[in-house]
Amino acid sequence: RWVDMSAVEQQLQDVSEILDASLVADESAPSEFHAFVVFRSLEPNEIADAVSQIRQILPAQTYLQVVTSLPRHAATTKVQVKELQSRLNIRRAKEASWPLHDLQEAEVPLKLSSRLKSEWKKHTSWSLAAMALATVGHMCVSSAA
Repeated sequence: RWVDMSAVEQQLQDVSEILDASLVADESAPSEFHAFVVFRSLEPNEIADAVSQIRQILPAQTYLQVVTSLPRHAATTKVQVKELQSRLNIRRAKEASWPLHDLQEAEVPLKLSSRLKSEWKKHTSWSLAAMALATVGHMCVSSAA
């Protein structure tokens, strides 16, 4: 479906809580878009109002990216779309998909690793205790019958 990106961008900029906005087509999925938005204020109520208006404006398959500023060309002041697309590519590269390959144990923070081991031990202990109780209960019922 065709989307008039400049019209959508203008509608976003017309929202009073939005200081600046830019709509960028996704290089890896041309039918998807990313709306980069700079809010005037970080007041939660104002952002909530703006987000409800933004949802009505944005076409389907558009992702909202909240930024503190948009990169602009020094001479022309136009938004640097290539820079925004580069940011998306960097974010994708950092967000590895499952399963994680080549993850070294040193890369997992020590605190997280110890917490995960502790949680695993607790869950394993409770599971074994529940199975033992169920087995004993089953044996008692069987012997009574």
